[in-house]
Amino acid sequence: MSQPVLPMLPAQARSIGGSAGLLEGPDGGVVFVFGLATFSYAASDEAGRRLAAVQLVASKIATSLEVASAFGVSGVTLWKWGRDYTRGGVAGLMRARTGPKGPIKLTAALAARIVELDATGLTLLQIAAAAGVSTATVRVALGRVGPVAEPTLEPIRGSDAVVATTDQDDESDQDVADLVVLAAPVARTAERVATVRR
Repeated sequence: MSQPVLPMLPAQARSIGGSAGLLEGPDGGVVFVFGLATFSYAASDEAGRRLAAVQLVASKIATSLEVASAFGVSGVTLWKWGRDYTRGGVAGLMRARTGPKGPIKLTAALAARIVELDATGLTLLQIAAAAGVSTATVRVALGRVGPVAEPTLEPIRGSDAVVATTDQDDESDQDVADLVVLAAPVARTAERVATVRR
């Protein structure tokens, strides 16, 4: 009595060469090699998907044309993934952040729009979403954030200690009275060694 040969790939899997297959669904994908689940990735894991494709080619399980066809990308895209992996490892396969590369310039027109939105009673988050800026930009436009002063170092008279102060410290002078300035630390190794020897 002979036993039927089991298929190496699930029925829905796309073939990748003669020994591998790709099964993708709404939860992610699984790459099978000789019937074994060898690579898997979540639907949101684009780097994991790219890594699976690159490693199929690098380990010579399938040709780059077969892998590109199964993953639905061009040969050039697959080559770029391989280059990015060689240069930066898995981190090189992560998609670069899209959108503005620098801070948004707060123009007079944008500030006026933010003030108008604030007058309607919206929250900072809602105003930011409507204006297409961050909540920090909204606070600046509404005058709820003052400029940040650079700290300056001022020596305390009669001491080697130095205290960092800003222009905004004038408001909290009553807190300074509670500040205790400690002397600079002194090496006491010799005293400790002498104590141990007694």
